[in-house]
Amino acid sequence: LIVAFEQNATKWDPAWPALGSYPRPKCLDLIRTDARSQGAHPPGPWCPYCYNWDGVDAVVSAAAGGSSGSAFGALVYAANNGAGAVPAQAAAAGFSYIYVTDAPFESPWSALPSYWCDLLSAAGLPPSSSCPPLVSVATSAAWLASRSAESASAATAGSLVSYDPPAGTAGSWWRDRAYAYDQAAAAVALLLHGDAQLQPTVEAILQGVSAALVWEQDASIAAAPFYWDVTSGAASATRFTGAHAWVTYAFALFELLTGSREHAATLDALCGWLAARYDNSTDKECFVGGANVAWCSTEHHIDIYFALSLSAWLRRSDALDSLARAAAAALVGPLWHAGEARFNQGLGDSSSALDCQTWGALFLLGHNATTGAAAAMPASERGERAASALAYMHSTFYAKQQAPATGRLARGYAPYEAPPGQTKAVWGEGSYGAVLAFERSASHEAAEADLLAGVAPLSLASGAVLYAANETVVNGEGATFFDWPSVASTAWRVLASAPFASIFWNESAYAEVNGTGMPTYTAAPTAQPPPPSLSPSPPPAPPPPDAPSPARARRRHAPRPRRASCL
Repeated sequence: LIVAFEQNATKWDPAWPALGSYPRPKCLDLIRTDARSQGAHPPGPWCPYCYNWDGVDAVVSAAAGGSSGSAFGALVYAANNGAGAVPAQAAAAGFSYIYVTDAPFESPWSALPSYWCDLLSAAGLPPSSSCPPLVSVATSAAWLASRSAESASAATAGSLVSYDPPAGTAGSWWRDRAYAYDQAAAAVALLLHGDAQLQPTVEAILQGVSAALVWEQDASIAAAPFYWDVTSGAASATRFTGAHAWVTYAFALFELLTGSREHAATLDALCGWLAARYDNSTDKECFVGGANVAWCSTEHHIDIYFALSLSAWLRRSDALDSLARAAAAALVGPLWHAGEARFNQGLGDSSSALDCQTWGALFLLGHNATTGAAAAMPASERGERAASALAYMHSTFYAKQQAPATGRLARGYAPYEAPPGQTKAVWGEGSYGAVLAFERSASHEAAEADLLAGVAPLSLASGAVLYAANETVVNGEGATFFDWPSVASTAWRVLASAPFASIFWNESAYAEVNGTGMPTYTAAPTAQPPPPSLSPSPPPAPPPPDAPSPARARRRHAPRPRRASCL
């Protein structure tokens, strides 16, 4: 056995752990700057060497061709995500043995790698006794469906209880709340999961949302409340544009996939509320974040774009299409940070957040710019922007965190940049959003596979996915992410691996939904129910959350269970 490499992961790949710029820098660019003309090997065991410089060409050829008479091995230390690309790169170089660990070079043998179970799985080896069984995506979809059965109020029957906090948790209202965004994300995920047996669950979710809507202007406009109590039916008086746009998209996707116009009037009324949020004043030209809200959010514009774009396609509506293109123009214009090649958090707000980059990449890769201001941007430029946003995301938000609920180390992404000295939370919902963004982006197969392995420790045996690996304060304002089973995180796990996830936020798929291999859904026979009376909504269930500050609310659709805070 020839051990041809024993170094830190930075020698295996100098861009570690970031994805690097695009195109990815060669090893030579960072190691042998005085010998650029000699060429360099790609990331892997021969990365530190230069062609015709170090005299290793014959050895490289022998390893690749298996002609040396000996097997080759490598020892890679301090590799944070070594369960992903490293084994594949070693195999491609002709190596038969590899030891990779996240332990430092100084003490690499003190313990097994934190991703030991993931390494065994990647190698096709049986798990050791300390490795928990893998939880299937179908189990996660079934868990989502089970949350619907827990709603107690006849008015909101079918709504999913968003969180499952442990017994004795202060603030029992978390056990009864259904957040509008969570309902929509679950409905979308289950629709694209493609299991016809779950269609009744989707229909029940949409009926529960319909019952919670607040109707305005003689029932021509409907607004989605921030959340509602599934026991009493009392709804929050807060309305945010992002959560509302997700609800709109869920109803539109249901109509697209089923052909049913059961909720047609509701969809039209939801679009009417979104249209009223557009501020065309010269200093804005953007959609504001909600009723009586002045700021404009990047995330909300992504949500709005796909909600209105799909609705415009269904209705063949030039008016809705024009509004969708206005959202796109803002996203490729003032909401883009040209200096750092990433998305801003909002209009006039150059701070950043994870979903601005992952969802922004999905927007750039999924929208078909054929009209309006966005049409001036070629597809190649949209791809470059998506790649740079994902590179920024990985270098800024990558995190590792122990998950006490599963006893394993999770690797994924944090929602924010952590202040100095503060732990980054591995966020389930956002990390699975990154999985989907990697899947859509070219040349990210290894990153996608590694991330799927990294976030696996967030999944419980029940199929539920934790909101965060561990309870963590995530920003300077004291917002807390709890390690509770979460509808939103579970929905994103199902969506990221759904057989028909390619339809999600993808304009090119609208006309192809009836093609070969699409899920077959049957339209519900019931007619569109009449809108409820315009009587005042019941007061919010106490204690209501504090009104989120613009800095937090502009990027998140709803305040998650963060002690009355929201992102």
